Amino acid sequence: MDKFEEQIHSNLQQYLLSVNKIDERLSECPDVAQLFNSNGWGIT
Repeated sequence: MDKFEEQIHSNLQQYLLSVNKIDERLSECPDVAQLFNSNGWGIT
């Protein structure tokens, strides 16, 4: 990942933590794309 992608990942992770969409201890999960799409973000 380049620096820009790392920053996006970090910001998104912090946002999802703040709205209780992910667990801090289990923030890496294989179904993240499904979660994004369920929120209408269209990320695959």
